[in-house]
Amino acid sequence: LAGKRVLVVGGDNVAASRAVFAVEAGAAVTVVAPFNTLSPALKQVLSNGSIQWIDRTFDSADLNNASLVFVCNDSSVSASLSRQIGVLCREKKVPVNVASAADLSDFYFMSTYKDQSLQVAISTNGNGPRLASKLRKQIVNSIPTHAGAALESLAKLRQLLKQADPSAASNQRRLNFVNRVSETWAVETLAALTDA
Repeated sequence: LAGKRVLVVGGDNVAASRAVFAVEAGAAVTVVAPFNTLSPALKQVLSNGSIQWIDRTFDSADLNNASLVFVCNDSSVSASLSRQIGVLCREKKVPVNVASAADLSDFYFMSTYKDQSLQVAISTNGNGPRLASKLRKQIVNSIPTHAGAALESLAKLRQLLKQADPSAASNQRRLNFVNRVSETWAVETLAALTDA
């Protein structure tokens, strides 16, 4: 999304998270929503000045030059307006995610968790975002506490082994060693590894 123009229609908490996602990906983000519909979360996001905000309801001209569109549910975006925006995006061949109409969405968001190098994501293809979130929480609760740190330690171990013997002939031996360590050492032990 770097350098692309992303349009967020709506002012709820979902709009806030979509706007943050797009900004973090390097996009130029515009939010279209009347002031009275802005959630506290979106007001906070807008306060840093990195997002353009248009204080009104959606107009079809808002799609001009948009590379990607997020349509979020709030009092300024009715179900019929959401569908209208989805159809307009399809006509203009602009990828769109319509929060209230999975059938009009070209892509879906995953419920994600990140701990250093560990990433967990689950999707319901827009059919049950709350269920995806619930399932993600259950999966995350089953992950050992220091799993992210353990992965960082494994990455350092791989790097140190490669520095010690960078030959292509040693690739398989290094891989086998790291695999054995991964399979047999406790996550807490891996997380506590140092390069000393």
